[in-house]
Amino acid sequence: MIGLVVAVSIGGCPQQPPGTAAGPVEVKGAGFSVTLPSSAEPYDVGLDIPGATFQAFYTDDLDYVYSIYTIDVGSLAMFSGDESNHSIRFDGTGRTSSGDFILLATLPSQYREQYGDYTAAMAELADGQLLCVGTDTWNPAKNIIFGSIELVDTDGTSIEENASEGVPLLVAPVEDGFVLLDDDSAYRVTDPGELRQLAGWAVGDAIMAHDASDFFSSSPDPFFLTKIGEYESVSAEYIDVAERATITAAR
Repeated sequence: MIGLVVAVSIGGCPQQPPGTAAGPVEVKGAGFSVTLPSSAEPYDVGLDIPGATFQAFYTDDLDYVYSIYTIDVGSLAMFSGDESNHSIRFDGTGRTSSGDFILLATLPSQYREQYGDYTAAMAELADGQLLCVGTDTWNPAKNIIFGSIELVDTDGTSIEENASEGVPLLVAPVEDGFVLLDDDSAYRVTDPGELRQLAGWAVGDAIMAHDASDFFSSSPDPFFLTKIGEYESVSAEYIDVAERATITAAR
């Protein structure tokens, strides 16, 4: 689990001039609240997120952007596999200052070569909606923002209840980076660091496969594999359906 830093000052935010009483900006929606820096102001990006039941955008005086929206996704696998969404790389889990459970993720920007990616915290609300709070990856206050998320009538752990819904299981020990799932799909992981991560995977683990083309456009068939419960994605190349291709033929 990735710990969140929630008890330090927001670096880089300007001091308020004498005589002003401006404080942090609290954004509230149905079932949640999140606190932004005192300089944050609503920002019109001219974008409507399909299916969003709440959406708001802010920017602060350091030009960091904050996106906050809720959406009905049904399950985490459905949301991650939705072709209308950008690729999502899961980076682990965390707890907010109020003890609520969140997933941490990286999402590619449309202009990632110029501006980099976005980092986000995701949480399931009491009504089953998925809350997404995002900001620039290089924003030094991102963990503080994520740590300020507070859920109403839930601690967010209910996301675990349906996370494995429709997700295939690992059917064989991982050897030489090959991953075989019980839907007969086969993948190969080659990054040395990610191969070490696979050493902890066991037969029967729920492994979510989702598109990674927004991150690896040069790869012929890029995917992320994410172990449910661990939520740290590894990059993998899709090989084929196991009934039509063998591991030997793929070497």
